[in-house]
Amino acid sequence: MALYQLNISYDGTEYHGYQRQPRVRTMQGEIESALKAIGWRDNSIQSSGRTDTGVHADEQIASINLDWSHGEMQLKSAINTHLPRDIVVKAFIRFLIKSFIPVMMQNQGFIDTRYMSAIRADQNLTDITGEFGLK
Repeated sequence: MALYQLNISYDGTEYHGYQRQPRVRTMQGEIESALKAIGWRDNSIQSSGRTDTGVHADEQIASINLDWSHGEMQLKSAINTHLPRDIVVKAFIRFLIKSFIPVMMQNQGFIDTRYMSAIRADQNLTDITGEFGLK
């Protein structure tokens, strides 16, 4: 079992937002269905955030645990084969750790997806306060 980060892009025009919902198409639902088609056995992916109905994304980040004996390129090809044309996994990154921890470790290129929104919000706040001379 290995931990992977997925970098996902999508056109949300035909979807009812990112988060899985009963009886409607969502990006999370489509991604999880594609993962199950290649042997993924978990119940839910962890994602860095959600989008509303009709919203697009270029770098949505998610993480999964998966048994996969081939390389990241084969994994990317396998999952994209099972995804609709308006959703694409642009990259898979395999981590040597067993689970994400709630800290940002920039030197290792690793960010826990559950905390990405909080980190993004903090960065935006810092940028705004710097513009107005606030600290």
